[in-house]
Amino acid sequence: MRKILYLFFIASVSSCAVTTHTVNVEILKAGTHSLKLSPNDRVMVVANYNPNARYFRKKVTAFVDDSLQVASTANLFSDYYRSLGTFTTSYIPIKYKLRTKTDSNEPVDLTKKEIFNYTILDKSRYLIDISLLRTLIEKVDGLTYKATFASLWRAYDATNGSMIREMVFKDSLYYDQYEKVRRDELDSTIASDISFKIADRMGKEFFPYWEEQARFYMLIQDPSFLKVRTFIQEFRWKEVIGLMKLYLETGDKNDAYAASFNIALACEMMGNFDLALKWIEKCKKIKSDYTTNLYEAILLSRQSETGQILE
Repeated sequence: MRKILYLFFIASVSSCAVTTHTVNVEILKAGTHSLKLSPNDRVMVVANYNPNARYFRKKVTAFVDDSLQVASTANLFSDYYRSLGTFTTSYIPIKYKLRTKTDSNEPVDLTKKEIFNYTILDKSRYLIDISLLRTLIEKVDGLTYKATFASLWRAYDATNGSMIREMVFKDSLYYDQYEKVRRDELDSTIASDISFKIADRMGKEFFPYWEEQARFYMLIQDPSFLKVRTFIQEFRWKEVIGLMKLYLETGDKNDAYAASFNIALACEMMGNFDLALKWIEKCKKIKSDYTTNLYEAILLSRQSETGQILE
């Protein structure tokens, strides 16, 4: 009889134990030189181009502000901003500025008048200028090609015409052909790849970017409580909060500990970092451990970072 009671006691304790699990979530991170944006702010791109700027030789092709490459880069940059899905105005209009033969190959600042004329209709807060875009494709040996590229980007405050960022991105790529293709086709493919690489890199410099991170959540071996696993994995954060609130007043510390932690996670994922911090503080009052302290540090960091993304 004692043995049966002892086994029942062990089973009861195990059933109430809190277990820690992880879920992968997408987190909005600030770029190195992110522009601060309010939800209703607008951004415009001005792309400098040259209508006849491809130079072909037997072993070398040069793209110098080539109209197609510049247009492709500008559109991909606009697509990057739209893909964030975090701002009320998710579309970046693009204006094109023709570079003529008489223009210098050196970068020229936009004047306040030019900035005003470009942005007056859209009332953009920022104007981003692709000042230069250079690509050189050389045959190295056999079927190997080296593509070297550089681009200059400038960001202006459209409200006063001042330049607030200047960034140069340069790099090189190597292409090995497994099947020989026409040289003009290869050049176009490389130029297209480079446009994507530049647009993606500059998008992450000027704007926030999404990064996959792992987050902890808590489970208790209770059939009703375990439903929260599905809610979390499907990112149904309001339902997480609704279910977890039922376990705050059961009188069991493990219930309150796990439920408070999961509510903090749901608040973070819904963008309310202040409330998430309040819930993790409640959780720590029940039991302060490595997991709760780590999560509190993550929340404080995210709260600070959000100030760099949005005003």
